[in-house]
Amino acid sequence: MSVLAAAFALTAVVAAPAQASGNEVVEIKNVAYGECLQLTEIRRASLAGCTGAAEQKWERVQLSDGHSAFRSLVSGDCLYGYYSVDTDDCDADEKSEFVELVPAAAGTVKLKFEKGFAEPGRYRGWVDLGYESADDGQLWRVRVLDETAPPLPDTAGKAVRVRSIISEECISVSAAPTTMATCANAPEETFQRIELGDGRFKLRSTSGTCLGTFGGDWDKQDRWSECVPTDPTQEWLLETDQLGAHRIRSAPGGDLPYLVPTSEHRLSLFLDMLQGDNWLKWEITLA
Repeated sequence: MSVLAAAFALTAVVAAPAQASGNEVVEIKNVAYGECLQLTEIRRASLAGCTGAAEQKWERVQLSDGHSAFRSLVSGDCLYGYYSVDTDDCDADEKSEFVELVPAAAGTVKLKFEKGFAEPGRYRGWVDLGYESADDGQLWRVRVLDETAPPLPDTAGKAVRVRSIISEECISVSAAPTTMATCANAPEETFQRIELGDGRFKLRSTSGTCLGTFGGDWDKQDRWSECVPTDPTQEWLLETDQLGAHRIRSAPGGDLPYLVPTSEHRLSLFLDMLQGDNWLKWEITLA
């Protein structure tokens, strides 16, 4: 049995770790208006009568620095505060999505974003940011309604799909050597993670080839070739953020270590210069 085949055999019997509990699902109600924060069709957060609808439910993800991110159960986007409170792609590097719950009177809190405090806006239903004040408009009640499902199982050693957060396409091996295609749960989108130790892994396609690089050349697409146990250019590492998104980094490193999608529906490599941008980030789920 080859080293690569042995790796497949070993990963097939690895037991999944015990799962932690999920995150809180909350309703966010403004004290002054008695209305709830909800998602609108144009990605804006607005105030409306509390109905318990899915658009008014938010997953609270507690971050390591004491802040929280609030993710819509409908769109998967997060509350984003700049001049007003809107929603945007969740990004653990985007400080405008960090919310501090500042304790206030009688069990209420203030929603403090980087740029100010959430309060009813100048247009009916809108939510703006303002300087801190004693006005009831800046007071909110965050009520726990439920809990999300436990986090997805660790994908180490499993068959996975790899989806770009920014393009919403999946890595696919079809007629072209490497493509980004509309996610369709097809065999071409399924890859086996072969674990090598120290967090390193290979991605093996259903056709038996492994994802590798061209030595870090930015202008050449990544390639699929025969899996070679000793080839470091086929080895990858994950860097996972607090919201569960991943950067996929070539294990040998180099000047252009990170896997990224291109506008031509291909894959390329790039350096990590885009803090606060999801271009480098991927969602990896069980196939």
